Amino acid sequence: MLNHTFVVVKTCSGASRYDVFINFKGEDTCYEFTGHLHKALCNKGIRAFIDEDDLERGDKITTTLEEAIKGSRIAITVFSKDYASSSFCLDELVTIFGCYRKKTHYSCLL
Repeated sequence: MLNHTFVVVKTCSGASRYDVFINFKGEDTCYEFTGHLHKALCNKGIRAFIDEDDLERGDKITTTLEEAIKGSRIAITVFSKDYASSSFCLDELVTIFGCYRKKTHYSCLL
């Protein structure tokens, strides 16, 4: 049984660079659910952004990631067992919900 929760949120920009931004805790789901989700979206011609870099605990959200979030029409957050232990994931989520509050993005929480 999967231990993930989904939520969808609309993001910030009118002209989208990506269709979907995927927010997730890498070591929890990258090589399983999230990797499969990303591949399936891309196979359907959906421009999906996924950050595969290993980021250290306490790192701040990068300009590149912030631009990717704001440049996406939809943000998908994959909640997993240790998701909330990552301040980096939570920083991304704050940015996603900031866009959602401006009513410029759709967000999906999984």
